[in-house]
Amino acid sequence: MRRLEPPLLLAWTMVTAALVFGEVQGPLRTTVALAWLSLAPGLAFTILTGLPGVVSRILLGVPVSLCLVAVVSGVLVYAGIPSWELGMSVLLSLTVAAVILHLAPPRLNVRLGWEAATDVRGKLAEEPRQARMVEALLAGGTLADAAEAAGVSLVTLRRRLRSSEALRRAVEVTSGGSLEDLEAEPAVRESLSR
Repeated sequence: MRRLEPPLLLAWTMVTAALVFGEVQGPLRTTVALAWLSLAPGLAFTILTGLPGVVSRILLGVPVSLCLVAVVSGVLVYAGIPSWELGMSVLLSLTVAAVILHLAPPRLNVRLGWEAATDVRGKLAEEPRQARMVEALLAGGTLADAAEAAGVSLVTLRRRLRSSEALRRAVEVTSGGSLEDLEAEPAVRESLSR
């Protein structure tokens, strides 16, 4: 479900924008706009936080949405430009911006909390695989040796090392060097350690 949330949220936002700013009148426009206002902006920000569980994100999304609506409305009123269209434009923009930040590449990705730095997904989340990987590194093996011992591909291990700072740090501490040193052949590593 976590993968589907951003595209669904963007689609819901675009439909809402089309209904609000289009020629549509009547109860459909009002119902969709109120439903979107009560959940979507807050849900976009709770997705950005990395809070686990869709139910907890929805439960937190409603009050966050209502707070965002109140803040934007209050700012517009105090600025002397109370406008339904301007308020919706700001909230639509904030929602899209939060989803884009969530979908950004890992280097640019912004996380606001709750997501543990120790999160290792897939096969490497299993402790026996991690133990075999550590044993291979302690025996002086390369990163390729560690991946083979853990029963994963070198590509998978590298991907997990990029996504989990805790795993990367554990591998560096275990091996007594940097990841670049682990990539080198054993003879080169031996000359580096002298």
